[in-house]
Amino acid sequence: MKISNFSGRKIDSSDVKLFPKQYNAFDNGKIETYAVCKFNIDENNLGLIARTPSEYWPTSLKLFVYNKSQERIIDFIEIAESWGDAGDVLTKKSWIYKDKNNQLNCFLWRYYAHDDSMDVDNETPSFMENHYFLLQFNNGKLDTISKNNEQLEKQFSKIIKKESL
Repeated sequence: MKISNFSGRKIDSSDVKLFPKQYNAFDNGKIETYAVCKFNIDENNLGLIARTPSEYWPTSLKLFVYNKSQERIIDFIEIAESWGDAGDVLTKKSWIYKDKNNQLNCFLWRYYAHDDSMDVDNETPSFMENHYFLLQFNNGKLDTISKNNEQLEKQFSKIIKKESL
């Protein structure tokens, strides 16, 4: 699904207290966070996906981990985003799945590029980067279990090829 498919339901001011202090649910004084979906990570934790403020618009999708017994969000990560500005392009996509051991994982793909034809001074040369990450949920926390681009690109080649078309 595209980010535009994740419109969500705007959260109200009473819901803001659930979010960690380091997360800002506001943009120019108004709430710009939208609840998209929730799912069980394990018996103690819920995954909450929300559309949140980004550079220009609320286009960032974040996964928040809500601990049921502590009644608070204990971790979060950006799982999807897409923007472009003055020759810079960022696209972040994620796939959340259970592995053969029934462990919840997240494969995250981050694409960043710069086109120097948009630069007035041409100080930054054009480039294109793909970075891949494999995350695993352990006791409600997200652990990076691999940042090996070569191995992850091979392991998830079918997904990458399909999404690149």
